[in-house]
Amino acid sequence: MEQGLLPLLRDTTQRDTRALPGAEMVMVPAGAKLLVASITVVGNRKTRPNIITREVPFSPGQSYGLQELADLFETAQQQLMNTTLFHSVKVSAGQFDGNCVEVVVQVVERWYIFP
Repeated sequence: MEQGLLPLLRDTTQRDTRALPGAEMVMVPAGAKLLVASITVVGNRKTRPNIITREVPFSPGQSYGLQELADLFETAQQQLMNTTLFHSVKVSAGQFDGNCVEVVVQVVERWYIFP
């Protein structure tokens, strides 16, 4: 059976030289549908969570194939960067529970001054 990789965010001190710091890869069987259980926003101090989640092209309760979910992660990242509210955005899978996945949106907000 063919498998694919999906970035998984972990709170761990071990570093994998092939992956981003704090991230590791999880094997998911090809053809498996993943259910988005929740969307967690991290790093926002000024921006309200609903402003961030409205730019994400999926919502909790929806099921996607592995490649489709990976593409949606990239689309969400790009849409959030296009708002010009953030210096950086990372969308990744948090925790897996069977076929349910928690999506974590990490943002670093820009500094801005209101007139």
